[in-house]
Amino acid sequence: MKTRSLCLAIAMLLLILSDILLPLAGKGSMVSAEESSVSLAGYNELVCNETVVQPASTIFEVKEVSDIAAAKNACVNIIFVTVDAALDVVYGSEKLCSVSEFLAEAGDHYVPAFKVLDEESLSALINYQKDCGIEDAFIVSEEPEILYSARIKFPLLRGVLDLREQNLCEEEIIKAVNAGFSKIVFLKSESLTVDFVDTLRKRYLTVWAEDGDVTTVSAVKTILTGANGIAADSLQVYSEVYEDFFGKQNSIVRKSFFIGHRGSGATEGGYSVFGPENTLESAKKAYADGADYVEVDVHFTLDKELVIMHDSSLGTMMDATGTVETTSYADLKSYTYKNYDDSYRIPTLRQFIEYFKQTNCMLVIELKDYSKELADAVVALVREYNFENQCVIICFSKPSLGYVYENEPSIGLGALSSEDFRVYEKIYDEKHDIYKNGDFDLSQTLRGLFKSVQNYNCVYNPGYNVVTEEMIQQIQLRGLGVQVWTLQDSSLLEQFMMRGCASLTIDGVAMISDMIRSISANQTEYRTAVGEEAEVKLLGEYYSRSDYEGNKTSAADLTDDANAEPVLISGDAFELTDGNSWKAVKEGTSVAMYRYKMFSTAGQYYIYSQPFTLVAENRSEKGQGCSSVLDIPGLHWVGESLLVVTAVIILIRKRKSQ
Repeated sequence: MKTRSLCLAIAMLLLILSDILLPLAGKGSMVSAEESSVSLAGYNELVCNETVVQPASTIFEVKEVSDIAAAKNACVNIIFVTVDAALDVVYGSEKLCSVSEFLAEAGDHYVPAFKVLDEESLSALINYQKDCGIEDAFIVSEEPEILYSARIKFPLLRGVLDLREQNLCEEEIIKAVNAGFSKIVFLKSESLTVDFVDTLRKRYLTVWAEDGDVTTVSAVKTILTGANGIAADSLQVYSEVYEDFFGKQNSIVRKSFFIGHRGSGATEGGYSVFGPENTLESAKKAYADGADYVEVDVHFTLDKELVIMHDSSLGTMMDATGTVETTSYADLKSYTYKNYDDSYRIPTLRQFIEYFKQTNCMLVIELKDYSKELADAVVALVREYNFENQCVIICFSKPSLGYVYENEPSIGLGALSSEDFRVYEKIYDEKHDIYKNGDFDLSQTLRGLFKSVQNYNCVYNPGYNVVTEEMIQQIQLRGLGVQVWTLQDSSLLEQFMMRGCASLTIDGVAMISDMIRSISANQTEYRTAVGEEAEVKLLGEYYSRSDYEGNKTSAADLTDDANAEPVLISGDAFELTDGNSWKAVKEGTSVAMYRYKMFSTAGQYYIYSQPFTLVAENRSEKGQGCSSVLDIPGLHWVGESLLVVTAVIILIRKRKSQ
């Protein structure tokens, strides 16, 4: 970690000397002039499955020379190679080809992911990439320090921490990835669950999963973890699985997270039926209605208390004049909100953290002034409550995000931006003597965007009106999350949800409360006798967590719902009967799941349950179920003895009666 700290100190010194750390939205860069002038080889459109909403990037590791050509016949987004200090592509101890030969053969079909084993290999590779103008690429390493060094030397590259051979908890993974100035972690698929992946994704990380021994079942399970990228030796299996089991148009295999804007939602002037925006009452309502995050805005008071309010001007929301920054907290507490009763008071960030620490809801904390002092104070409070794993910090000023990273690298960061990075080819109109926009230039668009956002280890938080569906897809296929703001009606929400954004900031969380968040079978395994039906119940979980009285929202029984469709993944031990029942037809095991049709203004879409196991047993007559204690091993002789004794007694009684 000494290396990382030294590199960071040098980088920050260069920034200061070059006057880059200006507190202006959208300004600042950790890239030197030399690095920013690197020419580009181009950001090409990556092809992916057409039926799945934002499918995982497909990653293919080169283990022999023939793999490079073979990848062209598969739907590969990222081609993964290990590079040594001699700029040779290697696998284990075997040299496969040179890097230049690899790139010549691969062409521009994929984005390269270069794994390096040491600093020497890294330096040689980065010098080569700069010489060749290759910036649309990943650097992969098992060491956070190497990734950090790579990002400082060439910030346009995207870092991937390879933890496939390590067994770490979520918190350890988050700290290690962010310490490497990276956003992507590479893990074994067998260690992943939906909850595990969601925890990492909520912290603004991208998850790659390696499915080692590919089967149909493993492919389905890996896809449904919500992993952002999938590496497998047999991508053909994945292609077949996508077609066979996720072939319904608009299949959602990775949910978008919802962020309650200023709590339950802001309206013009900040007025809401759920209480004033940015109050604890509004935030509690957002959480009850199903928000995954609650977004709040943080200011300093005159006496350096961290309070929650959007505008600096008090007159916007309060029956008062002046600004937050020039008013003491003691005075602020006495002010009331316009158009509301006097029960509401301006809250502190401390109060929010204390409340949400008890929940599974994340806080999105927006820094409203761009000083290092504010950034440091927020980080200090977060540390005081060990809240690092339950919050992310966003800001329009990327230097402010740099202050946060310098102080606490483990906190996820988001770069707010209203800047329009879209670039179009210019076509001259002779008749009107003007230039008009021609075709969309993906390469230049992505280059400008990555150059702006990546320098502070942030995800991309754009206004919804400056991103296209193509941009969202191509950015996320390259490992950077897109967190869109602010959607104010259900049609916009559904539109961007169908584009697969990592998260959506919304006004009015109540509009999602009646939506079904997920579906699941009521058990992970069912056992039944051959000839009988397994009693599988399908449950639907709503976004809403509670009603107005605070009563927990119950799950919906979707078993007999016409929109629920059972899907047999593997095995022939069971078959479907009328009424979506599973009948055991022969001894053995099957794996199945459900898909559920949802409806929106953007059209119908499908959500999927996790797979469950069906076991058909060939039970004997006396072994039906667990109805008798005599079925316990070692007690059969007792039962047999009792039967004999009973028979003798009955026989004696009959003879006596005669």
